[in-house]
Amino acid sequence: MQSPHDDNVVLAGTREPRLFRSEDAGRTWTALDINFATACPAVEVPRVTQIVFDPRDPNLVWVGVEIDGVWRSGDGGKTFEKHIRGLDTEDIHGLELIYQDGQMWVFAVTNRGLFTSQDAGQTWTPRPFDAPTPYSRAIVERADHTGVVFMTNGNGPPGSTGRLLKSSNYGETWADVGLPGEPNSTPWCIAVHPAAPDLVYTCTNLGLVYKSEDGGETWRQLKRQFGEIRAMILRPLGD
Repeated sequence: MQSPHDDNVVLAGTREPRLFRSEDAGRTWTALDINFATACPAVEVPRVTQIVFDPRDPNLVWVGVEIDGVWRSGDGGKTFEKHIRGLDTEDIHGLELIYQDGQMWVFAVTNRGLFTSQDAGQTWTPRPFDAPTPYSRAIVERADHTGVVFMTNGNGPPGSTGRLLKSSNYGETWADVGLPGEPNSTPWCIAVHPAAPDLVYTCTNLGLVYKSEDGGETWRQLKRQFGEIRAMILRPLGD
């Protein structure tokens, strides 16, 4: 993940888990000295799942680890401390940072649902939502920053079905967008881009891809299917 404040600063996370920092746009890397957990019963080897830079404050960075909680940096990603107060799980699948009327909200999706923080990720509060199971994999704000947020929800990894949820009020309430057909596994990723905020993609873990061209109001399933999808990025033509 590249810092929005300095193109030369890049952080990369791996399975083990480890976090690496580059200050020359990825030409060279330094391993950070962080006391991550090295083993756990659920996934055997923990891994870094997401890195989020604060777009306003260059000092704040968050890292989610499956399974080792949320880690926060106050010096631009040079050092990190673990913050799990209020979390009832350390199985962090995704993070998102959203500003609402100047108030910073940090969101974390986990195997036990959605958690939010109003103090820059130092403490957490569960935010329940109506779903058959709480398992959530990704959370992303629509690129126009108008309070529309998408969250994936399913019945496990890879799972056998699931839903894409949408909030129009900064994650206060959620509704099923109604993906066409029956998802074959838990929806896994969401892709948005500031150059095309009406264009939104999501996919299931086992290869189905869905596209919306009206900001998430309606969806269609693409004909092309894949074996397994673990990450997704949107890059509009000409970008």
